[in-house]
Amino acid sequence: MEQSDNRNLPALLETNANEAEQRYFLTFWAKSGTRPFDNHVLSEKLVSSLLDFANAQQFCLYAYCVMPDHLHFVIEPTVVSGSIGRIVSEFRIRTASLQFEVGQFESIWHDNFYVPVEPDPASLKQVCMFTVTNAVRNGLVSTQDEWPYWGAVEDVFEAV
Repeated sequence: MEQSDNRNLPALLETNANEAEQRYFLTFWAKSGTRPFDNHVLSEKLVSSLLDFANAQQFCLYAYCVMPDHLHFVIEPTVVSGSIGRIVSEFRIRTASLQFEVGQFESIWHDNFYVPVEPDPASLKQVCMFTVTNAVRNGLVSTQDEWPYWGAVEDVFEAV
């Protein structure tokens, strides 16, 4: 999969946003040409690490999806969790050792980016749907329930 996966993302992303009470769509790409998350143990460890990290840092994790070569997630930082830059940096550090636990000795991450999401509930819902249906859109499975590496806060889909 190319790193242009976000080309189909709805135009619901802001470019000039205040970080306080702002939601973000994030993408972390694996090293170019690699598919480390074809390793199901590593994918499970990444999901577990993301959930633990959200809990420890006290930010809201609205949705996520681990793909063979990247990770998408939607979050809302809090005063406790700090800035989006801090969250991104700490997540990269926290997940850097995961590949060693499954016998892969090269760094997982190549690049990452994040963009603010429009604050209205309809936009959040659409961006979360884009995130969790990534495996279906990319032809990895026929239905979302077949893909084990995704999750979302239920009420995000009831927001509208």
